[in-house]
Amino acid sequence: MLRAVVEDIIREDSERKQIAIEKTTGNALDKIRAVMQLDSMAAKYPNILESLHEIGNAAMHTQLLAVMIVNEAFLYEKLIRQGCDEGIFHTDTPLECAEFIISGIQFLTDTGIYPWPQADLLRRMQAFPGLVEAILKAQSGSFGFMLNNLAN
Repeated sequence: MLRAVVEDIIREDSERKQIAIEKTTGNALDKIRAVMQLDSMAAKYPNILESLHEIGNAAMHTQLLAVMIVNEAFLYEKLIRQGCDEGIFHTDTPLECAEFIISGIQFLTDTGIYPWPQADLLRRMQAFPGLVEAILKAQSGSFGFMLNNLAN
């Protein structure tokens, strides 16, 4: 039953992100910023996340993260393609970039998978903007807004 609830939450979250993309005017970076400013699923459903972090739910947690990554990758792929068309990003592999970025952020910040000490988690989070910029060959500093979003 937990799996069905989480899959519904993932589907709703994807729809919410799609609506945010459609409502946001501006370039691809503006749309990515708008999506990232939405409340995270963890913030909206802390009890569900707590249940997923229970030892007996580890396999399901990982499988559901994979489902979420696939869903989000298609959203971000479109935005990365748009950014390439606009000259903001420079990659021939937008889907793979989206998958790589989302996987890294999701898995390396999920304390249910990796119980990092706070200092290690913070160090990783601070590195993400520069890493995303390098992967997408974006202008330095263009993803600095991620620091605020990841800290929440």
